[in-house]
Amino acid sequence: MTGKPMDLSLREWLLLLGALAMALILLHGYYRMRTGDAIRMKLDKRAVGKGGDGREEEPEELREELPTGKGRAAAPREAESTRGPRLAGNFVDSAAEGAAEEGAGPALIVLYVLAKGEPFQGRALADLLEGRGLVFGEMSIFHQFRDGVRDFSLANAVEPGTFDLAAMDSFATPGLTLFMVTGEVRAPLGAFNDMLDLANSIASELGGLVCDQERQPLSPQAAALCRAGIREGRRARLAG
Repeated sequence: MTGKPMDLSLREWLLLLGALAMALILLHGYYRMRTGDAIRMKLDKRAVGKGGDGREEEPEELREELPTGKGRAAAPREAESTRGPRLAGNFVDSAAEGAAEEGAGPALIVLYVLAKGEPFQGRALADLLEGRGLVFGEMSIFHQFRDGVRDFSLANAVEPGTFDLAAMDSFATPGLTLFMVTGEVRAPLGAFNDMLDLANSIASELGGLVCDQERQPLSPQAAALCRAGIREGRRARLAG
């Protein structure tokens, strides 16, 4: 061969570059193969806890979130007693329908008396109500009348809201509902005062707490607002 050692023809240069490219391709493929093996080894180590179907089990905290029927168990519902008695809405709803036709002011007023500890016992409750002049009658609940006109009513706060006089010795309830429709009462302010006084008596004698319509403790300010609303509603009806 004549000339310098590296004095190659164009054809020889092309052959040399082709061989170099082939070598690079082979090296790249070998590298990818080795890398894939390493990845598979890592996956195999994580698959120690695989299930019987060959799939890796999800961590417990993830499995609980999956919609597979094995989702996270719902937190236990708050005990009924801690939420207060379920409202016996049939009586109050009926009263509300009549109250909706009234004008300004709190047409429907609702109070609750909720037992603080042990439920109210039926016989003690019946004796207290009868001693205060309430009458058991329509809808199987108690009512207070003034001159033949109903002032307010008292129902069981637990559905269906009724009482059974024949079973009062074995009856108990965690709460009571007192309600009045101001537009149906001759002296609504006096009726409200009587209803609140009865609620306070029940709470004091039987161990309970007087609450507003939202089942929050009734404050003196809230009672005063009720009275002010009754006066305003009364004035609006008289003016109309």
